[in-house]
Amino acid sequence: MSSHPTRGAWITDMADRLRGLFDATRYEVPENVRCSCAREGRAKGPGWCTFEGARCGVYVSPDVSDPVNVAEILLHELVHAALGARAGHGRKFQRCAAAVGLVYLSHTRGGTFATAECLKTLRSFVEECGPYPPDARREHRDGRQLSLPGGGE
Repeated sequence: MSSHPTRGAWITDMADRLRGLFDATRYEVPENVRCSCAREGRAKGPGWCTFEGARCGVYVSPDVSDPVNVAEILLHELVHAALGARAGHGRKFQRCAAAVGLVYLSHTRGGTFATAECLKTLRSFVEECGPYPPDARREHRDGRQLSLPGGGE
């Protein structure tokens, strides 16, 4: 079992493990994908993937605290990273998601969930990664968020 000082470090470790799920498929997550925990971005959900030139970023919201849920969101976003900026949630996305153990929910705007077999794998990865670190932000009495020194992602 590993120990991680920040959520970003935990997410990076988890992403390295999740890459293995792509090995048995015809899809590949590029090596230059940066994975972390962040609030910024155009996200309307718990995770998002950005592309800037040759760089790709995969992010999970700090509002998500359940480690299995974090792993499931991260896997969804790694599917985006594997397919590139223009894939969206179309057929190509759905095929890749299915290949790594995610089921696409057609009645949502891109939502997926892990199959029972995939959840079992995610839980074992979570066990290997160790506890998901607490959010490094603190709240002022008026609700504003503050970051602790050295605790940011």
